Amino acid sequence: MKRGAWIFTTLLLLIGTVGCNNEESGSDVRLSPMEYVIDSDQKYNFLQFIEGLLFTENISPDEEQKQKPLYETIEKFVNNLKKSNGLTNEELGFRKVVYRYRSIDQHSKSVMLSAISYWLGYYKDGEWYNLQPDNICLVEHYTIASNSEAPSVGFPFEPFMLGNNLVIMPDYIGYGATKSMVHPYLNHTIHAQNSIDALPSGYAVFDSLADCGMGEDWKMCVLGASQGAGNAIAIHKFMEKNIDFAKRWHFAYSSCSSGPYSPRITMEEYYHEGKTVYPVVFPLTINAMLDSYPEYMGKYNVSEIFSDNYLKHKDSIDEMVNSKNYTTHQINQFFYDHIRVTVDENLADDEIYLSDILNSAILNTNTAVYKDFEKCLEENDLIKGWKPTYPIKLYYSAGDRVVPYSNSLELQKALGSSKVTLYPYKSDFGHKDACTTWMLGLLIDGV
Repeated sequence: MKRGAWIFTTLLLLIGTVGCNNEESGSDVRLSPMEYVIDSDQKYNFLQFIEGLLFTENISPDEEQKQKPLYETIEKFVNNLKKSNGLTNEELGFRKVVYRYRSIDQHSKSVMLSAISYWLGYYKDGEWYNLQPDNICLVEHYTIASNSEAPSVGFPFEPFMLGNNLVIMPDYIGYGATKSMVHPYLNHTIHAQNSIDALPSGYAVFDSLADCGMGEDWKMCVLGASQGAGNAIAIHKFMEKNIDFAKRWHFAYSSCSSGPYSPRITMEEYYHEGKTVYPVVFPLTINAMLDSYPEYMGKYNVSEIFSDNYLKHKDSIDEMVNSKNYTTHQINQFFYDHIRVTVDENLADDEIYLSDILNSAILNTNTAVYKDFEKCLEENDLIKGWKPTYPIKLYYSAGDRVVPYSNSLELQKALGSSKVTLYPYKSDFGHKDACTTWMLGLLIDGV
């Protein structure tokens, strides 16, 4: 992506953001008209919706019993929210608005992307009333492969965990309004740009519909887990390099769990282990780098990148990835069923050797194809080139086999412990355990 396009879009946003909102709301952000389109505006009863998600007609009694503590926690959370906002008999609800906004893609071309703006309200005598949000949360979602999981299409967990806050959550290129495009996986630079562009438009959507503004002492935080954590730190880096923008949006901190802050370190760890439990990362990453950085990867034939057996099934894998009709779990299972050919006593049931996926050329770190691949990863390394002045909270587990926890350790080492705080989970926590626990922490502790 051309760096000039990044700067140009940022300047447009700064120009488009002016002084203060109505004094009654205590907000000091109002946007001049920006290009955005509202696609849908839906309101839901909070508890009824959560209950519908957790307890379906087909759920087994054992599964219902397992999920009951979570539902009870959410019910307590809702009751506390009602109490803190002076609600008694009113029914707490949430409002999800899907919108499209102007940004740029990985080729520096103008594009309309999709996102959601989400906030709480309540029903009283059948009428809807908006609740004034306490803060703004810019939320980056974790790795998905199916479009049905995109924020604008489905219902991601994170907004439900964030209390009385305005949540702005982009889809990312390749999902929602841009489903037909290549998803620029691990291209932290373009994801940060797109999310920064989603922020003013998401606020403008809220401001045009909610009639209540923000609370007096509102702040803005950036949140994300897994892939979303990498994108969140990329946004944090942007804020540090654009302090006026950060101040205008009351930026306070970022909180992340288990992110690939250095794609290079992540790939080096995979190479060192020689195997992975998350094979979908390879078509996602390589397709993204081929698309985003043709100056590096465009000179190579796929036969120099993928194994012979992979190439036999490449059309099927491409269809699964490009159609956006399959989950990461389904694509991983395809790898276990069709791409895994080497099995021995050193391989767990959920593992596959890299040599079954990749060609020996790109597995050799001394070859031209590997070095160019590494350049793509280096373009998105968040560990170098900046120092934070705003706090960063990093949650991780040493038992994570999807995203090596060295990402978190190296980020703190490079950026310093004065602003970067590590929060290790139990070492037997896997990647999903760590990300889920982080989300529940947002629900329990707030933002």
